[in-house]
Amino acid sequence: MKKILLLGLLMFVSYSYAFAATVTDERVMLQGARPMGMGGAFTAVSDDENAVFYNPAGITQRSAYLMQYFDLSVKVSNASFWSGDYNNMDNLDNNHSVIKENPNIMLSLVNLNFISAPIKAGENYISFGAGFFMYGNADFKFNYASSAPNRLILNYDIQGAFIFNVPLAYKITSLEAIKMPGSLSLGMNLKYIDKLKAAESVYSDEYDNVSIDYRGGSGAGLDLGMIYHFSPVWNFGLQISDVFTTRINYARLSNSVSSGAVGMAAEAYTGEIPPEVNVGAVYILPIDEKSRVIFAGDIRDLSNSYEDGVIDRIHLGAEYRYSVLALRLGLNSGRPAFGIGIESNVVQLTYAFYGDHNRYTDNTDWFHEINFSIKTGHNRGIGYGAKRQSGKSTEEVTDNKGKDAAKGTAEITDGDKATDNK
Repeated sequence: MKKILLLGLLMFVSYSYAFAATVTDERVMLQGARPMGMGGAFTAVSDDENAVFYNPAGITQRSAYLMQYFDLSVKVSNASFWSGDYNNMDNLDNNHSVIKENPNIMLSLVNLNFISAPIKAGENYISFGAGFFMYGNADFKFNYASSAPNRLILNYDIQGAFIFNVPLAYKITSLEAIKMPGSLSLGMNLKYIDKLKAAESVYSDEYDNVSIDYRGGSGAGLDLGMIYHFSPVWNFGLQISDVFTTRINYARLSNSVSSGAVGMAAEAYTGEIPPEVNVGAVYILPIDEKSRVIFAGDIRDLSNSYEDGVIDRIHLGAEYRYSVLALRLGLNSGRPAFGIGIESNVVQLTYAFYGDHNRYTDNTDWFHEINFSIKTGHNRGIGYGAKRQSGKSTEEVTDNKGKDAAKGTAEITDGDKATDNK
């Protein structure tokens, strides 16, 4: 056990300080309505399907398996554009109000996913999973053409991705060998990524006749995660995504000649997704068997791959659960976040509203995200009430349920024997 623990710790230390790469491709990630309702503070929480994007070590926190059969997410920014200006897209030159708009829309659907219950391995536990996620994301920006002040130009950046994930985690239930309290979860996520992208600038008088040039690419990557369970109410998490720099090999454009003003380079190339180091902590406040409050905080992108300012790296959030009702508040890179959900163990409807930095300017984009899911085992993540107050892990609670059931069966059997003897 000492060797396993030492190897895991050395692995994380060796990669934590090694990277400061130049951004060459967009990170492939579904942020999720639940994490974003908490301001994106999820590194030390990670107890559901979002763990494959935030911290694969978190899947050891489950007390039962999770099976996601269906998932639909829609996210939009600049809602006024989609409800008004979008209807006038055919008349761009006479609709100069769109100059102020940088609309974004994301659609994700199907998203099948499985996470096992913890499986006993000696005194420790193993958890694993598998699943795939699909999404499409489109960014738009309107501006005046430099060659003609009254002529508008549309910049668009469209990306789609298919991600196949295989998370695997190992929980060491006792750290007595190194004289530390608590337990430790180590995790990894193997992923295969298939991407489709198109980016171009199109003059408004060419809008009706534009042909979109696109290219596809694929690659594989590895994420690492660790959660130190200091006590039943404190977790400290670390995630290193795209550890070895995930490389996406893109083919040539579908069309070598673009009809727009500025197109993507036609030749094939390799895009690189640099490593990102994120740390977080969570405090779980148990209330009773139906309710709990968690307070979480993250510092993201310590490797300085994407975020520029200190505030952009800080994420704070809280979640209150009472039975099927979930309320969430947070700060996402210094911008307010809010979320609400009606989430049973089978059907979940979740909404999040949050601010995020605009990719083109220093302005803030305000996003609405809604998620509808059908799962089995949704509410079997971080425990409630007695599971936390007693200091028992979710695995111990699961084991005790099995022992109690066996004990009950034995008592019934003994009672039947006594009745027969009478």
